[in-house]
Amino acid sequence: MDLNEAIYQLNKNGTISDAAKNYLSIVRVYGNLSSHYSKKTISRNEAITVASALINVIDEIVEKNLLR
Repeated sequence: MDLNEAIYQLNKNGTISDAAKNYLSIVRVYGNLSSHYSKKTISRNEAITVASALINVIDEIVEKNLLR
């Protein structure tokens, strides 16, 4: 299962919210762009966007007590 499918399944089964799914998709897309498809480095603002998205996901994971 690839990351996109894993994110979809986590949302479909209610483990993560729609918002977390969208934030993880941002992280996934930027990760793919910066590592697989482009020689371009991401900008400071793009890095802040990705970091903010990841922080929102981490907050949800902690709030839902998903780390055990």
